Amino acid sequence: MSQENKRSLRETDTLPRLEGTHRARRRRSLDASYQERLRALASEVALAAERERRRIATGLHDEVGQLLALAKMKVGAAAVAESGEERATQLGDLSKVLDEAIGAIRSLTFELGSPMLEELGLEPALSRLGEEMEAKSGIRVHFQGDGAVAVLPKEVALTLYQAVRELLFNVVKHACTLSAVVSISCSNRWLRIAVQDEGVGFDPEGLGQCFGRTGGFGLFSLRERLDRLGGRVVLNSEPGGGTRVVLEVPLYPESQEDS
Repeated sequence: MSQENKRSLRETDTLPRLEGTHRARRRRSLDASYQERLRALASEVALAAERERRRIATGLHDEVGQLLALAKMKVGAAAVAESGEERATQLGDLSKVLDEAIGAIRSLTFELGSPMLEELGLEPALSRLGEEMEAKSGIRVHFQGDGAVAVLPKEVALTLYQAVRELLFNVVKHACTLSAVVSISCSNRWLRIAVQDEGVGFDPEGLGQCFGRTGGFGLFSLRERLDRLGGRVVLNSEPGGGTRVVLEVPLYPESQEDS
């Protein structure tokens, strides 16, 4: 066999090994990148949780605490009032202060979660979420449900509720629109929730600002949370064309067939 043929055989034999090495290196690089994103996400979540705890503690102390202290003063003033008219005035003021305290507590409760979620289920909780968002931000949230959502595991219902709330907050902060639509439906063993707006949109390739300014942690976190449930996130957006985010989870985790 000529030297040229031997060299050709050696090169032919080496190519698959080189390709395999390149693939292995690429897999390691992708794995390392993914692990780094997970570590960064964990750090971001921990910092966000700490900021949230401090904000809620401050709200309880500065807002609710002060209102209750004022209510106590009104009770004391009513107790020593010298006339029925003065007492009635103090009690009227007390009622207003207590209404403010109730509103502040409801607002904090809304930000922490939804009691309605456990009591009545996901659809009523999402409908109420839309009403709360409208009251707090002025954005009109149109809710569309077919009443066909089955009873969901607690973790699934809570994850979806929190995801929709985050998406609506993003609409308020970034979409530059006065309305959004939340729709929920079941088909082909999948539960689908769509959050759609006709706002400014963004370029999904760059993740835009719809999911925050921290390098896309919001979208990455959302996908990770649904992935743990066997679900997925489908995102469609374009500059000037609005945004539609669809959250999908299997109704029967043991049979996660695509529709």
